[in-house]
Amino acid sequence: REDHEGTKAPREASVTSGDSLCISELVDRLGGDFDLLRDLIGAFFIAYPPLLEELDRELRGKDWEALGETIQGLNGMLANISARKGYDLCSWFEFAVRQRNYTQARSCHVKVGQEMDFLKNLLASFLLQTAKENDARA
Repeated sequence: REDHEGTKAPREASVTSGDSLCISELVDRLGGDFDLLRDLIGAFFIAYPPLLEELDRELRGKDWEALGETIQGLNGMLANISARKGYDLCSWFEFAVRQRNYTQARSCHVKVGQEMDFLKNLLASFLLQTAKENDARA
């Protein structure tokens, strides 16, 4: 399938593939630097709630251009932390926005919000576990 701009739709299988978060990939990309990892996750915790509020406001107002830009920003943030499922969901969200399909965009918005809540808890647990392991080594 293609949208009105000729961009291919994300493969349907990609929405359910992979883990929500690939910690080993993220740690490898950061060269095992857990301080940098902690900072990256901290920046994510600070930045994503306002983005979700912005998505909600833009979707309600059907501001398709702004919505597409905000989704791209969130998707970049998810790529930075190796959040595969969130990235895939945002890709579908962006596709629905390009189609100006409010019903599908609303559904994607809900799924992205749920995935963000899940990621928040997963990342918080990871940081807590990492801190405990580092304290035990010290």
